Amino acid sequence: MIDSLGTVVLALLPILAPVFAIAGLGYLWVKGGFNFDTRQVTDLVSRIGAPCLIFTTLATLESPAALAIDVALAAILMILGAMIVGAVTLPLVGLSRRTFLAPLMFPNSGNLGISICLFAFATAGLELGIVYFTVTATLHFTLGVLIWSGSANPVALLRTPFPYAVAAGLAVLLTDAAMPQWVLATTSLLGGIAIPLMLFTLGATIANFHIMRISRTARAVAMKYAVGLLLAFGVTELLVLEGVARGVVLIQAVLPTPVFAALFAQHYRRSPDEVASVVVVTTVASLVLVPIMLTYLLLP
Repeated sequence: MIDSLGTVVLALLPILAPVFAIAGLGYLWVKGGFNFDTRQVTDLVSRIGAPCLIFTTLATLESPAALAIDVALAAILMILGAMIVGAVTLPLVGLSRRTFLAPLMFPNSGNLGISICLFAFATAGLELGIVYFTVTATLHFTLGVLIWSGSANPVALLRTPFPYAVAAGLAVLLTDAAMPQWVLATTSLLGGIAIPLMLFTLGATIANFHIMRISRTARAVAMKYAVGLLLAFGVTELLVLEGVARGVVLIQAVLPTPVFAALFAQHYRRSPDEVASVVVVTTVASLVLVPIMLTYLLLP
């Protein structure tokens, strides 16, 4: 029993220690009274770091294109499936669709997802994790904004660098164009700031959130993980995903609600305190659920 536990710890430590250590530093930084401009850092990551990471990954993609397409399709099915199930079931448990549907649909595939996929599955995991994140970010800034605001605003997506980074990366990949080495070196270096800053910002942001209305929060969190796990296992079976691709999709099911959900809720005045509570509780829950999922995926 002790040997088995030691094996689990040794397998998970290299994956989880960097992720939670950096997020923990962000949390302690804010709790220690040090200033952290969350908005400015978020803008830096979302407008420069993450787009450069997406472009570089797509332009130099080593995973088979068919596999990347399967993961993108899995992301779409997961998000749309959660939307349909949530739209039907949320009112049945006394929760507002406008407030809780988007937090149910979208995982934190950026801050945590990319990092965990990288450390769990190396380069292949990073590539497929970024594919999943790209789909999630695109849908959150379109379908998600529609849910939060109650009106469609596709221009919101066009104001972000994500679609242009995706288009440029795919153009290089599909045409097999030879990019100047200095371009790839520059975007790779800029993309390198994304993962540590996203993790640090996650911890710093969580430090300012508080748990409100425990009963409603508990119901929302339970629904998120129940729906996510059922959809993840169903989608991976439907698409016959195996290996790293299956692992990347299943990990999304145990990731927390993204911090962006709380920011959208605040912007559109959709019970931001309750959404922030969901972000906090799901983030804490992920400390348990992510190791369990990784144990299931990586150990015989």
